[in-house]
Amino acid sequence: MAIHLVGETIDAKRAYQRAQSGALIPLVRGVYADHDGDTEMAILGHAVRIAHYLYPNAYLSSASAVLLAPTPDGRLFISGRRNQRTRLRTLEIIQNEAPSYPSMAIAVIGDDLGELRIAASSPRQRLLEAFRLRSEHASAITAEMRAQMAARLVAEHGTPQAAADAVWALARENAWCREGEGAECFLLAKPGGVAPVNNAARNLLASTCCRSSNFSPSNSGAPRGSRRQTPR
Repeated sequence: MAIHLVGETIDAKRAYQRAQSGALIPLVRGVYADHDGDTEMAILGHAVRIAHYLYPNAYLSSASAVLLAPTPDGRLFISGRRNQRTRLRTLEIIQNEAPSYPSMAIAVIGDDLGELRIAASSPRQRLLEAFRLRSEHASAITAEMRAQMAARLVAEHGTPQAAADAVWALARENAWCREGEGAECFLLAKPGGVAPVNNAARNLLASTCCRSSNFSPSNSGAPRGSRRQTPR
């Protein structure tokens, strides 16, 4: 067992004694790791369990509600009572303030300590979280995740408009109007549309190509329209 949680997998007295003897490494309040193991991998492998232990009233949100794990760069996103960060080696637990009326679902996490049932943002709330302004939770949700969430909501509600109406109901309940507008536009956008073209970049490319076509090794170094003099 690489991770020990006081009160769950080990009692406080034994954890203290083993830490004093060097067998355990204290990580944060109530959380210890085996001294002879890979501490960083153990932390990342138990990231959700550790976050639930430290913040039992919080729930997984943003990209972590999709992955049910930290992001590849070691960030775990949760929502709870306040904004705060907790760093444990390569893991950073990022908590933001939850909305007044969150919509949640139950997720099951499995690791070598068994199964853990934990609350996570529902698909409707995840899509709204993706459109929060100036939010690290929003920026962590990739374009692929947004597309998957939208497809799931449309499949669940039958049509894009019905999915948008369901998302708007949650947005209004939490006064997330701008988030609701962004989610609605995303749901109602036609898939496979043509991306807008940057005309300035296109004109620059065309101009560069034209200049390149007027250049050849035979007239390099000489003004256009002049002859090169051949030495006698």
